[in-house]
Amino acid sequence: MLAVPVLGRLDTSKVAGSVRRGIEICNGFDVQLISKAFDWIKNIDDEMNPERRKVWVSTVDGLASAFRRPLGGTEEARKESEDTNHHFDRSIPSQVDLWIFDVVASVVPKLSEDESPERLWEPFLAFGLERHHWTEMFLTSWFLTNKHTGYSKGFFREWRKMIAFANDNKNWREIDFGRGRYESEKLFRHLMGFSEFGFVHIENNNCRAQIASFKTEYLRWADEFLARPDSARQFARFLCAPCAEDYLHDGLRLLAEVIEQFGEHAWQDYHHLESGLLQLLNYVWDDTWEITNGNAETKGAYMSVLKVLADRQTPGALVLQDQIAREPR
Repeated sequence: MLAVPVLGRLDTSKVAGSVRRGIEICNGFDVQLISKAFDWIKNIDDEMNPERRKVWVSTVDGLASAFRRPLGGTEEARKESEDTNHHFDRSIPSQVDLWIFDVVASVVPKLSEDESPERLWEPFLAFGLERHHWTEMFLTSWFLTNKHTGYSKGFFREWRKMIAFANDNKNWREIDFGRGRYESEKLFRHLMGFSEFGFVHIENNNCRAQIASFKTEYLRWADEFLARPDSARQFARFLCAPCAEDYLHDGLRLLAEVIEQFGEHAWQDYHHLESGLLQLLNYVWDDTWEITNGNAETKGAYMSVLKVLADRQTPGALVLQDQIAREPR
């Protein structure tokens, strides 16, 4: 039986529809019990029998579908975007939804291509801007779950498919209600492994070869989004990751080109653009200067970025500029 929340002093006539909606959403299931009962389902690698693996994948698919189904489609997403007063808002995933994300993120990399792993993740990415919180939080689970277990060959194979899926999906760029260019940019940053909290999900040098193989994907993303300050900041921080060393030359050149075009709005404090660029400049000076200094074009791009920050009287840039002048390497 569904446990109905205590309403306190609320006028029950105002929340009756919300209670009814909550019943429809939960469908009578005890979600906490389900999450505990099915946690074993992440361990599909324990099963070798092909037929039983098919049943296993179908079970994961069915479980995920059961929790997506109450969301409905575009019309339901539109109504939720317009109504912020109901008490069973599904626009943001619940704890049990996050558990479902974790299950899918755990199982997908363990599947072979013949087992159609995309059937498990495509429905979440297909939400796109209609339910952008679901898309973003699924992608966060995708990276964090696999960071914990170790990025596998299957992870990179499916991640590449996800990027291709999103690039071809109109729903990721525009819908006819409530979501604009900014939310689309955020979705693609999540997709490329850039956390909204300023860090990069994949950093380890052990992943350098795999990340280098994504150069086409990263450069396509940069071509579309790098001229926006939040994406430029995140890309600068990405270039500081040991796994991104193969992007350093192109990355510095691209950043030097775009920041020259930025207007004053791009340098507002809430974009944290200066701090992201300064972090990159210090990283290059401290850890990769020999590589940078050996390439005239890359060094020129580095000095161009430094000059832009110094001209803006960024304290850290002025210190670094003075240090480079006094300690030539």
